[in-house]
Amino acid sequence: MYKEGAIMRQQQLEGSHQPDPGDSYVVETTGLLTAVDRRVLTQLYLPLINVDAYTLYQTLFDHLPIMGTQSEQHTHYQLQTLLGDMSQQRLVQARLILEGVRLLKSYVVDKGESRHYVYELAAPMNPQAFFTDGVLNLFLYSAIGERRYNELKKGWFREVTDKTAMTEITTSFTEVFQFPKTKVSDRAKADTDKIVTRVQPLQFEIPDSYFDFERFYNELSPTFVTLTAITDEVKETIRKLYAVYHINEDDMVSLVYRSVQSDGNINQAQLRKVARDFYQLNMGEGAYPTLKLKAAPTTQVNVVQSIGDIQSEEQLIAFLTQIDTFNLIKELSTYGADPTAKELAAVETVMAKRKMPLPVMNALIYYTRLQGNSIDSPEYMEKIARDWDMKGVVTVADVLQSTKAFVDKKQEDYEKWQQRQNKSYRKVDGKANDIIPDWLQKQLAVEDGKTVAEPEGVADKVIVPEIIKKKPEITTDPAMLEKIAQFRKDLKEGR
Repeated sequence: MYKEGAIMRQQQLEGSHQPDPGDSYVVETTGLLTAVDRRVLTQLYLPLINVDAYTLYQTLFDHLPIMGTQSEQHTHYQLQTLLGDMSQQRLVQARLILEGVRLLKSYVVDKGESRHYVYELAAPMNPQAFFTDGVLNLFLYSAIGERRYNELKKGWFREVTDKTAMTEITTSFTEVFQFPKTKVSDRAKADTDKIVTRVQPLQFEIPDSYFDFERFYNELSPTFVTLTAITDEVKETIRKLYAVYHINEDDMVSLVYRSVQSDGNINQAQLRKVARDFYQLNMGEGAYPTLKLKAAPTTQVNVVQSIGDIQSEEQLIAFLTQIDTFNLIKELSTYGADPTAKELAAVETVMAKRKMPLPVMNALIYYTRLQGNSIDSPEYMEKIARDWDMKGVVTVADVLQSTKAFVDKKQEDYEKWQQRQNKSYRKVDGKANDIIPDWLQKQLAVEDGKTVAEPEGVADKVIVPEIIKKKPEITTDPAMLEKIAQFRKDLKEGR
């Protein structure tokens, strides 16, 4: 669930702060950005942000003069053109991503008929800070895997020559240069604070409101750890661990206990390790959290308790998102029977193999049963799951969108088949009867004393075959009749 402030913030970002194509903007930095920053962005940030956000940063970077910190003024229409006619929605989403990873600050001023924006680019973190951050480095590890992560990390190692057996011969400044006799005047030293320097990366700020420190402190036992041991650095580590692993306050207390040193201080490296082990214990060995975008807040939907009560697509999405798999299978059963061990094993196999989120797995079960197929064999479900994976299906809403075209096609084919059936059979009293030719219908109607209207466009000289319903007269041979009479007489006389 979204916090009220987060919902208001999201609506604010996607509402009044969406730029129109004619709104102007400039790009600024607080210092110099270098080619090394581009390399860090490509290697370390690109796997975490989408291509739109990466392209937007590089495009705004190119706005800046080589030795300057502010670009010329442009319009958002020009920016969208530079980005290959990127839609306004994608542009705003890319901007929000850059703001989220602290690569961009955005400012706006309303000029009445239009607005003016200032986009302030920040430098990426330097490699050392990135790999020790405790947030982004973990998400990068999860995104690219251990082997590639270690390769990238090694690529930023500083090669150092062993100089222990060497003698330093470096001369000092005073050995080479002579100090001037004149002093630098105050005028010469004026405005030196305006000279451009290296831009500093923005720091991540995770508010205390996301982690309830008051509850955390109440749960701490002074026997194991004192409040003085929870320094600002430890609090920052706890905030980051909560942001990454979403460990609640009660569990965090036990992890802190396991990180206390003999001197009573908290070993932050140990705290990070036990937090990672705790996460993998619950999520599976080798599991790491992934960086995901927040979904836009949606209108509250009344979640139904039974699948038979669903009246809208929104209710179906909410139902499949919140129900557990066991009860869903039970809901879809004809008599509400519990799922069999074979069905649960098949579901578990597909989930493990395709790494599907539980709501999407529920949608797959629902879709499979909707098609009239059983779920006790994973082959059919795995085939559909593979197709969804190729289409980038990650939510129940994606499932409905992906399958809607297929369902519509099935409905269209059924309606066409039904129309063909209606042409082949005539409905009489709700029963299907064989085809009766027009000429036969007319003849039968005449014999029943009914009149049948002539169909339009029928020629006057249509010959209708005559139906003879009287039996023909039967004639018998006299000799045969005489033999039959003699046979009856012999039987009667006993001969």
